[in-house]
Amino acid sequence: MSLKAFVESMIFPGAGLNGIDDNSRSGSCTYPPITPLSEHEEYPVPTARNYDSDEGLLNAYYIFIHPYFPVLPPPKSPLQDDNPIMGTKCTFQPSSPISLAISAILALIPCTTSPLSDLESSRLFRRDQAQLFAELAMESIEIESEVLQSTSCPAEALSSSPLAFQRRPFHPDAPIELESILALLILSIYEYAQRGNLTKMRNRASQALDAAMRISLHETSSSVGDPFQESKSRAWWMTYMCVLQSSIVSNTAPIIEVNRHCFSAPLPTINGDSATWRALLGSQDLIMKCTQYTTSLKRTLDAGGNTIPLESSFLMLDAEIQNLLAINVNSEILFESDVDSIEAVLIGSLQTQSQIKLHSARIKLHRYQAFRDIPIFTKRHCDLKASPNYAPSQFTDLLCPLIDQQVQPPRNTPDSSFFRSPTSQSSNESEREYKHSVSARICLLSALAISKAFNDLPFPCPMQSDHFDLQNLGTLPRTMPAFACCAMQGSYVLLMICLKNQENSQSYDAELRSSLDVLYSGLERILHALDNYSFAFEALQGMTNQVRDCFEAAKP
Repeated sequence: MSLKAFVESMIFPGAGLNGIDDNSRSGSCTYPPITPLSEHEEYPVPTARNYDSDEGLLNAYYIFIHPYFPVLPPPKSPLQDDNPIMGTKCTFQPSSPISLAISAILALIPCTTSPLSDLESSRLFRRDQAQLFAELAMESIEIESEVLQSTSCPAEALSSSPLAFQRRPFHPDAPIELESILALLILSIYEYAQRGNLTKMRNRASQALDAAMRISLHETSSSVGDPFQESKSRAWWMTYMCVLQSSIVSNTAPIIEVNRHCFSAPLPTINGDSATWRALLGSQDLIMKCTQYTTSLKRTLDAGGNTIPLESSFLMLDAEIQNLLAINVNSEILFESDVDSIEAVLIGSLQTQSQIKLHSARIKLHRYQAFRDIPIFTKRHCDLKASPNYAPSQFTDLLCPLIDQQVQPPRNTPDSSFFRSPTSQSSNESEREYKHSVSARICLLSALAISKAFNDLPFPCPMQSDHFDLQNLGTLPRTMPAFACCAMQGSYVLLMICLKNQENSQSYDAELRSSLDVLYSGLERILHALDNYSFAFEALQGMTNQVRDCFEAAKP
């Protein structure tokens, strides 16, 4: 099998991601032809972001990665201005697994100060550099688990130990034995967001889980005076998050118990408070359980089975989501130094992510009841079905209220009958319509909440000086978009309601047209978030294109 065929076989199609066929490492990557320049002009050189030390990489990690994916403990010193080395001037070579994995993510981020960053040749060069760092990170992980006798004297290898670490840790509060685990977590998201490879995403998360459990991170009890306690807690619970996330986006069964209470490892904290992390992990548990519920529902419906036994799960999950949404997790933590400021940003980011996940979980619960899962995208995205095209007649009997329309329940409607599908033994047509309308309204409100939450996520701030122009925020991409499927859930709902009401939009009065404008604004916010992610992560461009195409079709 050729290298190209092997690479293609490893890319699992789906999730609405564009698979990046990485042939650049085999020497077949071709850049766009460069237009001949005049005698006194220089040819543009493709650029990618590099750093001249581990300290520079760690500083960049806290600017670009930590606010969204906090695998490391808080910084030990105030952040400095981001100072990447562009072009071929950098001679520093990262060598540890985590520094290489971080380099893979950072290489994808265009340097907005370079006039060449928008060139197609620079984009391809960034892709090539990132993949090189990712491969070197995996090689470094293998090297750090090597036993010398395996090569020189295999007969002695079974009684020997792996190589002892002979380097300083990347972060002073993170022991070296955690670095390979953290690198695998970063690479898991890299495989998803940049390369669109769900198989490798799951593989990297599974490898991290195996390594974490091998050193008993999941059983670690809180130890007073342990300088590495916070690092161990974050390493374990981010591993837990990644394992569940890889199952959510690929719509497959998790390889771990979906219940954080099964593990005794203490929760991470921010200035000693664990409320933000508790909310994030609770939201991840719920979206995983709702994904499992949706899978069971579809399997039952496809088999023509009875969905009534699923009612109790539906009602329990919906109640859990509402309870978590009602909890105020805004921690009143006092930050007394510049070192803590990055953790203050982290609180807002993790709380926003929790809201996104909870509202996405609620859409998963109510989506079939509201829209019968009618496909509108031309490619499969996450757990949303694909259709080459859609017919407007599909939407005529859907009850999709606009945001200012109130739905009144019929009298004597028991809560336990809320979920029953139109094929169940219900003779009350008003009850059926009520259930569909309520589910549609719940999906609508959650979709609008998702669009607002994506808009509220912080942007990277590469300059730490007080005079930094805030208008420059948003010119750089957010990173680590592991929860991009939540954007697709919200987009699906808003598009369905727009398409349903498209035919009659001209006859609406000004108030209802204003309601449609709210839906369009929600879609624009989600598109803006996806565009921002796609600026660095190429696989997400598939999602972005699908939402944009459907959005254009939904406009009156």
